[in-house]
Amino acid sequence: MPLNYSFRDLANSQTGLVLACAMTVAVIAIVYNLSDEPLTADQPSVANPNGTRAVPTLQFVVAISRHGNRGPLFTYPSSLYQFNDTTVWPYGVGHLTQVIVSDIPTWQQRAAIYLS
Repeated sequence: MPLNYSFRDLANSQTGLVLACAMTVAVIAIVYNLSDEPLTADQPSVANPNGTRAVPTLQFVVAISRHGNRGPLFTYPSSLYQFNDTTVWPYGVGHLTQVIVSDIPTWQQRAAIYLS
């Protein structure tokens, strides 16, 4: 079943999409400019009615990483498991972990069944 769209219909739909995007960007810019007033530490917070708003500095960071089946290529300076610690990563940087090395025969058996 062929689609019967003319060039005019396509142009009008694209114009409407562009206009909607432009309106959205304009509204976001206006809202951002209206709410761009920095809060000082002595102003009360709506989110925390029990006290004043905290000073806007970074207080706590959680860094989560997953290295997968291999050891990490780098670690952050305060990590308990540095990449050059051979008790944690005995095979070295970027090499397979102990769990995967012990599973290699299982993977070889699965591959042999698949390839036969």
